[in-house]
Amino acid sequence: MDARKNLPKETPPKRKRGGQRIEIDFEQFEKLCNLQCTLEEIADFLNVSEDTIEDRVKEHYGQLFNVVRRQHLAIGKVSLRRSQFETAVNRKNATMQIWLGQQYLGQSNKQSGNAGDGAKGEIVEYEVRKTLYEEAVKDMPDDGEDGSVPA
Repeated sequence: MDARKNLPKETPPKRKRGGQRIEIDFEQFEKLCNLQCTLEEIADFLNVSEDTIEDRVKEHYGQLFNVVRRQHLAIGKVSLRRSQFETAVNRKNATMQIWLGQQYLGQSNKQSGNAGDGAKGEIVEYEVRKTLYEEAVKDMPDDGEDGSVPA
């Protein structure tokens, strides 16, 4: 008979999980979310695991990572939209104005398909191309009348 069977079992000492507690910089975290970064990208940038990000976000905000990230994604989208409008309006960027017109105002330089509209469509396309060209060359140095670059 084994004498060890009757002895009380020793409980092994509790092991601590992981090493030192890893904290994350929530200001950096929020900026990365504003920039549309994924969980993987945020974890790589902050040099922590994805699980650590999810755990700390839950502790700090009391919400899941995806909920907090979605809120900050919206902030980033608003900032991007504001910047696009400022570029189009304040800097008079014709390319951006055309793009925004197509995106938000339903404007298009496609032809309607009517036989009589062909010339009108070509004029509109010409004007768009002319505007884009003028925007592209406006900051180039001005040539002299004889074609030489001024000294």
